[in-house]
Amino acid sequence: MGFIEKLGRIDSRVLYVLLVVVLLYPLVKPMGLPVSLSSWTKTSYAVIDAVPSGETVVIDIGYNIDGAPDVEPQLEAVLRHLFEKGVKIIYRATSTTGP
Repeated sequence: MGFIEKLGRIDSRVLYVLLVVVLLYPLVKPMGLPVSLSSWTKTSYAVIDAVPSGETVVIDIGYNIDGAPDVEPQLEAVLRHLFEKGVKIIYRATSTTGP
């Protein structure tokens, strides 16, 4: 009897319990990987931090839908930072799919 046949005879409930344990372990005990900040990130944060409260900022959201997975998390972080500072935001789109 080969390995595949033995694996096929295992009760599926045991496999599901094993799968849940393997997936929940990193949530309970995170690995603690270091996060490094680039100079671009530090500069961007400093520029946003220098904007006075109550000022108006124009943000271009002119990216296509295929670029959303890369750009949207960055946009959300910038917007969250601006909202916390109480800055007024004007959205602008240079792409037809931006809005």
